[in-house]
Amino acid sequence: MIVAAPALMSGRDVARELVRDIPDDVLDLIVEFGPEQYPTRSFMDELVHQTLVEQDLRRLTLRAAAADTAELATEAAKRYSVTDKLLFAD
Repeated sequence: MIVAAPALMSGRDVARELVRDIPDDVLDLIVEFGPEQYPTRSFMDELVHQTLVEQDLRRLTLRAAAADTAELATEAAKRYSVTDKLLFAD
């Protein structure tokens, strides 16, 4: 399943809203980032937590994420011990 990152990624509630309606049969999620989209630390932490911990998806791929975004996601994945489930794509 592919979803577009919201224009404003400023908190945990926005991350929860983004992934709230993911069907139960989805195993892999791709979040597409646009140019100059930069989430807050809390948004990225919640995105990783909701998808890879709570929903136990097999994989979360961040497509076209800026280096700073990738760093935030990697930090969150380390915190939750799910680094093997986090991928990045161009």
